[in-house]
Amino acid sequence: MDGFNFTDRVRHGLQYAREEAGLLGHEYVGPEHLLLGLLRVGGRGLAALEALPVSIPDLRTNLLAGLTPGRSVIADTELPYTSRAKKSLELAMVEARELGYTYIGTEHLLLGLLREEKGIAAQTLLAAGVTPAILRAEVVRSRGSSAGAHPRGAARAQSGAIAVTVVIEHADGRMVAAKFANRDSAISYLAGSAEG
Repeated sequence: MDGFNFTDRVRHGLQYAREEAGLLGHEYVGPEHLLLGLLRVGGRGLAALEALPVSIPDLRTNLLAGLTPGRSVIADTELPYTSRAKKSLELAMVEARELGYTYIGTEHLLLGLLREEKGIAAQTLLAAGVTPAILRAEVVRSRGSSAGAHPRGAARAQSGAIAVTVVIEHADGRMVAAKFANRDSAISYLAGSAEG
């Protein structure tokens, strides 16, 4: 699909979606096929689902149970996308942009499928307890803090730009400064200073 900056994994997932549609005898690629493709390809989207209390095999089984097999035996890999599938892809782009990304990863496509709401893919995810808010929180959490959820923020974190400096003034007027790699180290230091 032109105009989208998909990761290689998403491109593979789209190919798998076409294969899933063909295996089901469908002459189109819908959100349900996109979800089946994502479940096959793995990546951050699947990792986010696995971090939630969701059984991936059950999710796939429930999704397939809601589908009616078609009669078509089309070997064409250029099956058309339904309007809901296209909307899911557009919503994936919106999710990626809102989270500060310049590309669309599997996690964004999964969020796009959920935001589409009306398709069987979204309904299956919702029935499994996966909401857009829960999944988005897991995607952000898996990247680290909310600053780390942004790719450029993650680079800043790795470069040490988020170091914490603590300055303690003692009763006698002395000042002691200490620099820490992260907030937790600084808190531990302060907790130890308060005890002593």
